[in-house]
Amino acid sequence: MTDAGRDAATDQSQPGDASQDTGLDAGEDMATGDLGTAEDTGVEPDAALADQGTDLGVDPDLGVTADAGFDVGNPCSPSPCVRGTCSVSGGDFHCACPDGYTGDTCELILQCTGTPSACAVQQQTIGCSQVPGCATMPTCTGTPLSCAAFNDALVCPEQQGCTFDPGTMTCSGTRPPCAVGTCNAGCSMSSVCAGTPNVGCSYFGVNLTQCAMVGGCTVTTSPAP
Repeated sequence: MTDAGRDAATDQSQPGDASQDTGLDAGEDMATGDLGTAEDTGVEPDAALADQGTDLGVDPDLGVTADAGFDVGNPCSPSPCVRGTCSVSGGDFHCACPDGYTGDTCELILQCTGTPSACAVQQQTIGCSQVPGCATMPTCTGTPLSCAAFNDALVCPEQQGCTFDPGTMTCSGTRPPCAVGTCNAGCSMSSVCAGTPNVGCSYFGVNLTQCAMVGGCTVTTSPAP
């Protein structure tokens, strides 16, 4: 074969070789393109998981389901109060207790305990007649005038314990204390609380304000049943 013939054969074979090379490279590129990468899709794996958590009703930050039955961040949900009404105050809860109860969660019961003092003590507290068994009674108090203050034939005989002497025109004798007999001159009428309390302090438990005013009674707390 001449030199010209060899050159022509070489020129004809080159396009075929180039086509084969190009086809192989293109197939490799297509295979790689079919697999895809995170960079190609633009989706971060963590973000995809977070989206799934949101779709399921879960807060990824708190780990609490949205329908757990209470309000996240509300100290009254659920209510910590054993009884009474819960309200939010300054970011904390406050329990408004019904009458007769106290404590942070109204867990304590208020009671009136002790033994009422003698009736005479009640005179200075809530009033004698408000304590069963006690009663206000009139009495005569003070220091009676001496019989010598009644040197009069008409007035002297009217005074208890006094006697008039017509010869000396004097009134003499010893008058009884004011608390005995009638309330004569020098004495004054007053009232005292007498009797004996016939109830215990628990009687006043229905009115704790009154209980605190009754002599011998005290308001205490104990765990409520």
